[in-house]
Amino acid sequence: MDIEIPPEAYNLGTPTAEYSTNPRSKKDVLLSGGAFILLGLVVPIIGLLVAKGKDTLQVVATGLPLIFIGGFAILNYMRHHDLRVLLYENGFSHTRSGKTEVARWDEVDKVWQDVTETYRGNVHTNTTHRYKVKLDDGRKYVFDEKLGKVAALGNALQKRCAEYMLPRAQEAYEAGEAVSFDKFSLSRAGISKGDKTLPWQEVESVEVRRGTLHIKKKGQDRDWAFAMVSKVPNPMVFMALAKQHGPSPVQGQLRSE
Repeated sequence: MDIEIPPEAYNLGTPTAEYSTNPRSKKDVLLSGGAFILLGLVVPIIGLLVAKGKDTLQVVATGLPLIFIGGFAILNYMRHHDLRVLLYENGFSHTRSGKTEVARWDEVDKVWQDVTETYRGNVHTNTTHRYKVKLDDGRKYVFDEKLGKVAALGNALQKRCAEYMLPRAQEAYEAGEAVSFDKFSLSRAGISKGDKTLPWQEVESVEVRRGTLHIKKKGQDRDWAFAMVSKVPNPMVFMALAKQHGPSPVQGQLRSE
């Protein structure tokens, strides 16, 4: 794979994938930003013609918000025009506005996945993706539609992080500790949410449907607990750990397609 590696990332090993600015995002931003600026210029001109010289300042001011919105959108895009994420054997690099930062997989503390599917009636119209990564040192990165093939990036990034996180989670679990996933935790006692715990022998299923995590108790129709997957950090580790230690099937896949 012929990829230009930034000097900061030479210690991360061989690059495995590259993701850069979404060309569709560039086109959409430039078109919409330009349209707002054009409207901001045209609206006052029309207003001046209609007002015939009256209230000139007020008429001109009507176009300023539109120009500001369009200009802000274009300037914001320019901040991300060189956006580039590289995945390596041992971590990833993140480049934006000429600045490159690197992180090793074993430095990642939490990963969140937020995949939103939009429907009009029963017809699927759009899917948006947003992934957030928090490192042990507090640094945070957000990957969304500004990047091309962001769904593939999200899947690859989560899998690589899970490969490092899962052994540590398993070790803590076997040592009798509770493995935390913010509102939820998994331990030998079962699945906990807040101050309530569902023992493993009472777990009917752990399932993901349309971006929501459902936990059911045997003998109950309603969920014992549920949460949006986007609110559960390290969801791949959660599902893998639940599948290993739960007595009932763990269903559903965390897909980003």
